[in-house]
Amino acid sequence: MKPQVSVIVCAYNAEDSVSHTMDSLLNQTLKSIEIIAVNDGSTDKTGDILEQIQKENPERVFVYSKENGGIANARNYALTKVHGEYFGFLDADDTCEPDMFSALYQSATDNCSEMVVSDFWWVNNEGKKLQNEGPYQPGKEMMVNLFATLWNKIYKTDFIQSLDIRFQDVNFRTVDILDTLAFNNKTLRHLQLSIVLQFRLFQHF
Repeated sequence: MKPQVSVIVCAYNAEDSVSHTMDSLLNQTLKSIEIIAVNDGSTDKTGDILEQIQKENPERVFVYSKENGGIANARNYALTKVHGEYFGFLDADDTCEPDMFSALYQSATDNCSEMVVSDFWWVNNEGKKLQNEGPYQPGKEMMVNLFATLWNKIYKTDFIQSLDIRFQDVNFRTVDILDTLAFNNKTLRHLQLSIVLQFRLFQHF
């Protein structure tokens, strides 16, 4: 049976954080979830950690290892592995609230939405919540702040695939935010309906 949500985690030399990220996904209240982890040519123990997690959770975790090609290349690769009705992203040093993907998916299906967005917290290395992101009033402020990221959203898979939207395949992490804006901008131009949830489901470190 097709999973309700696929979550993509692209990891490069993330041995200190990736297990926490994966735990937050494995503890989701939404059980029909597929976790796609891409080890992008890590030179530390990231690959070993992900493979062990896959062995312990073979029905939900799918690990792929490839040569290092940069974040855009890894995301594009992961998109070819998605089976879920919706998909989202999580960075390898971030965590999400246990009900994040349940809430996003419920809102998406209730409203027949092609994309759902949530607010989020900024968190420091000690785990202290520094500030929340949102809520924003509809308009430019919301567009600039909430749509410059990937990891607080889910997208309808068939919708993105029909538009053949991909990330610009450039091997420089400094262009990540620009690449994200470009991906979301292409998506927004074709959206019929998107929903913004005014509560925080995500912690960005």
